[in-house]
Amino acid sequence: MDKLINEFNDYVINKVKLKYGVLGQADAGKSSLINLLTNNKDAYVSSQTDATMQIDAYDYENRAELIDFPGVGTTHHNLKKYKRYIDTLKLDRVLYIFSSKIKNVDMKVIEYLAKKDVRIIFVFNKVDSLTDVSGQQSRAQMEREKDLELEQQFKKYIQPPMSYIYTSVLTNEGIDQLKETLREDIAEKEEKVRQLMNDDEMINQFITYKTNTLIPKIFAPSFKDIIMSRKYENIEQSILKHYHLKQNDNKITSIDERINTFKQKAEQTKSMFNLNQLLKFITPILKLKKLKPIFFMATILTEAGVKDVVTIIRSILAYVGDAEHLTKKEISNHTN
Repeated sequence: MDKLINEFNDYVINKVKLKYGVLGQADAGKSSLINLLTNNKDAYVSSQTDATMQIDAYDYENRAELIDFPGVGTTHHNLKKYKRYIDTLKLDRVLYIFSSKIKNVDMKVIEYLAKKDVRIIFVFNKVDSLTDVSGQQSRAQMEREKDLELEQQFKKYIQPPMSYIYTSVLTNEGIDQLKETLREDIAEKEEKVRQLMNDDEMINQFITYKTNTLIPKIFAPSFKDIIMSRKYENIEQSILKHYHLKQNDNKITSIDERINTFKQKAEQTKSMFNLNQLLKFITPILKLKKLKPIFFMATILTEAGVKDVVTIIRSILAYVGDAEHLTKKEISNHTN
């Protein structure tokens, strides 16, 4: 049962997982920052400007995704493309990374994000190289000026106050502050996860997902011999295993018993489902999305001379339906 609840929990988390776009200036160290935050070296890093040529997502503490964008305003990734990326990925948040002064293309991207009501966390990376060559200003003074410039540039689109998180991949400066900001964001989503774990609609969505991943498995060509040999208990075991239900705990009528029952009813009423009628009846109940595996198996069995093909398929799908019901009951009992 722990496997079932754990899988449901992971399903819910993935549904509400925060998507952070890591956007910003070319050569601002976006990929290096992602590698440091996620403790891996997967994000592509290069000494060349605009090393990231595609968009990749990296898991962050199993609660969020950090999506590595190419540098904005480069030859390969102009403003129009950038806007399209933003629209397609439906970002929840953006880490906008700077390593130099605010440029016109930065302003246009940030204005676009603000109009879409995407929360922006401003990061000034490579702060270890932020120095006043004249020696007249301290680091603290330079940071205050940077924050003031940021607020002046974007107060038209974003409600003040606003400031940078100053970071350095080389010295780890500001990394803890950035992680804490992400952690506070994620904590808000944790409450949402707890609520959805008790939500009937979310449970139904999960079970529908499970069933639609099951159907291609139990109607795969490899099951032809099992069905022809009438070893329905093997199919039952596969169904129960898929839903993480125990064989000795379930109270589901066997496939073999169902076949006999459906045959008797057909004889009494002198009526019989054809496959199209059956699937038209059962699809809304099980919310099936892929019917091809079922039609394919029906064709194979019919060509092999198996009798009562529709009754067999009906019985298997009825068993799946009862397994769904039991799965929902188990989840509801555990989460309520």
